[in-house]
Amino acid sequence: MCGMGRPMTGHSALDDPRTRLALLRQFYRDSHYSLFAAVLLVAWHVAYLRSTSTDTWWLPWVAYCAALITLRAAWRRAILRCDDAELAATSPRWTRRAVTGAAATGLMWAAGLLMAFDARDSVSQMYCATLACLTCVGSINVMAPLPRAFHALVLPVALTLAALFAAAGNLAGYGQALLVLIAAMMATGLMRHHARLLNESLGLRHEREATLAQLEQAVAARTRFLAAASHDLRQPLHALGLLAAEARAELAGRSAARTAERIEEMVQALDALVDALMDI
Repeated sequence: MCGMGRPMTGHSALDDPRTRLALLRQFYRDSHYSLFAAVLLVAWHVAYLRSTSTDTWWLPWVAYCAALITLRAAWRRAILRCDDAELAATSPRWTRRAVTGAAATGLMWAAGLLMAFDARDSVSQMYCATLACLTCVGSINVMAPLPRAFHALVLPVALTLAALFAAAGNLAGYGQALLVLIAAMMATGLMRHHARLLNESLGLRHEREATLAQLEQAVAARTRFLAAASHDLRQPLHALGLLAAEARAELAGRSAARTAERIEEMVQALDALVDALMDI
């Protein structure tokens, strides 16, 4: 259980198994955004390729895209059906699948860049840069729960596009390649910042849950204590009240009866005081 004095942040949040499982589940739960975007981008890329060539040599790439998107969608449905215990037992496998799926997606878009890039056509170069930007920057929020998956996606895309620009062999190409690498590093920095915020948020949530659990335990303990105290205090007071009433009845008509009556009044006052203390 985490301490109550300060929130879990940074690596301390990641050391919490609940945080790692929550991030893994969130990665798959939010992946439908990237899957839907991938479908749109694949369709857009096919339209672009068809506009530049009448050949259908890109059909195997489309088949690969469809198979990969279908597989990732199946993984998403499967993990969302897992309860917490099952997910905890199989989390390494789901993490490997997430990273593998991201790497396969990165290779998919790297191949797409190779198919569309033309060093002699500035429109083609701008199109490929836009495609790479949409692919990488659009994945920041979705893949922030699992930074390794984001790295696996960005690395092949950024390196491929940078290599294509650098292959021109001129200063402009080298400059564009450098810009691609800088943009990739900036996107990675944004992703890591978002990942850190997620970790801290989950750490605070788990700490709040632990604090609430401690408060509930404290309230339950207080309730048990008050019940026991009420019983232990009321029992002798009740007995004393009965004895005082009995003594007053036996001493009726004598001077000591007034003393017994005063004792009975004091017992009633003590009983009222106990009620007030229990209320407080």
